[in-house]
Amino acid sequence: MKSSLQPGNNQLILVGVLVVAFIVALFFGVSIGQENYFETYIVLLLLGTPAMLFVLKGNYWIFIPFVIRCGLPAIPIVAGRAVALKEIWLALCVIMLAGQLLIYRSRRPIFNRIEFIPIYVILTWVVIMFFREGIGLAILGSAEQGGRKYVGIVLGIISIFVIAHQSISEKQCKWLVKLILIATFTATVYALVNYLFFRVVTVEEAQWANTYYTYHQILSNFPLILVMWTFSKYSPTEIIFKIKLWAGFILGFSYSLVMYSGKRMHFALALLVPVISAVIRRQYAAVMMYGAAAVILLSILIVGQGVVDKMPGSVERALSFVDYIPGVEWKSNRIKKTTFRSTLNEIALEKIAEHPVIGNGLSVSESEIIEYEAMEEYAVEEVDLHAFSMAAGSAWHNTWLGVSTDFGIPCAIIYAIFWLQMFRYAFKLRRDLPVGSAVRMLVTFLLIMNIGDLLQSWVAGHSLEDLLWIRGWQFGILLAIKFQFEKGAYYSDESSVGEHDQVLVSKA
Repeated sequence: MKSSLQPGNNQLILVGVLVVAFIVALFFGVSIGQENYFETYIVLLLLGTPAMLFVLKGNYWIFIPFVIRCGLPAIPIVAGRAVALKEIWLALCVIMLAGQLLIYRSRRPIFNRIEFIPIYVILTWVVIMFFREGIGLAILGSAEQGGRKYVGIVLGIISIFVIAHQSISEKQCKWLVKLILIATFTATVYALVNYLFFRVVTVEEAQWANTYYTYHQILSNFPLILVMWTFSKYSPTEIIFKIKLWAGFILGFSYSLVMYSGKRMHFALALLVPVISAVIRRQYAAVMMYGAAAVILLSILIVGQGVVDKMPGSVERALSFVDYIPGVEWKSNRIKKTTFRSTLNEIALEKIAEHPVIGNGLSVSESEIIEYEAMEEYAVEEVDLHAFSMAAGSAWHNTWLGVSTDFGIPCAIIYAIFWLQMFRYAFKLRRDLPVGSAVRMLVTFLLIMNIGDLLQSWVAGHSLEDLLWIRGWQFGILLAIKFQFEKGAYYSDESSVGEHDQVLVSKA
């Protein structure tokens, strides 16, 4: 007969959990006390990843937008090699999807859909370039960066197929929106902490950063995504006429922070978001109202330049886009003019002229790095020196020149078709999905984000790796919703409770 003092199985498990928790807490305490922050981060990641996978179970794919947007640092594996959180999670997602397709008979592969044609063409093009460059299968060492970037492109494409195989509920749509916001906030916090506490710079870099780029620049992404989310959830007329106070508070905070960041393109885009939202919803009266407000704002900026000169330098820089208006000259001399984009454009156009069809590829040889370093050292004073290192890393700051430079003009055209396809699906889904549903709000959110990206594509965007990480999961979500809609079911908000639970209603 078992003694009452002998612990049972549950008690043993509890004791084991407490011992493990004590050891983990002791490790974290010692690591943080010794300022081994990166070591602490790695252990947290190693513990948190399987725990998150266990919690999410069949919803594993929902975490893809977070790992892609969160901006957390990579994990070192061997000397000179590291793996990013998004790469780890995508590998796990592939395993999970394969298990779903093998175990559940109701899940069938959908790789033969016509919607995937642009993706297959891009993938084929990339694979040809991969072998044409001489990188072949020597991913780990034949080029400075090429092999790794090609793997990134393939993983970005894989995210599309993983998400496209899922059935997305209303609850999951709400979580996707939340995870996009949380990931952007996480990336902002990490970048700020890294900038303020762990950044090591030379005297010259510090001097340049203080006059041009400061921590203010980091502040623009999260408030911009908040503006997009607010105008996805509410139409401009709702915000204006129904007086959504909390929405007005969020917008006031967001616009102030974007202006304070000093990012001109982000501030201009934030001003355009309500117009984009109104056009999408065909609220043309609101478009005219915002247009009139924009004219008044520009007039105030032009007339009151002297007052603006007394504002913080970052705010002044955000407002300095009036300098591009013919006949208007910004009076302040505190704003440092940069030419790195024009320098990058010149380098890109030269490379496109050399290989307009097949492109120049992504690998960077040792001789090319030496050449770029020489260009930086002997560049004329007017040229932004860091443009050459950006070119070496395919950070072109121009979507179309970037893809054309690395993969040729035909690939840029294919990518444009892929992007137009996203717009087509998003507009059609918005028209067909029920008003008030979470899925319609998510589609609107993705649509506004992509229109914003398109508007700034002439000054932003690098090569296919970055572009497909940004756009791939969004395309996968739109495809998953489209495929589910075609099966004869759609989302309807029949709940008056406001929870928007999933209700499948036959189209018949």
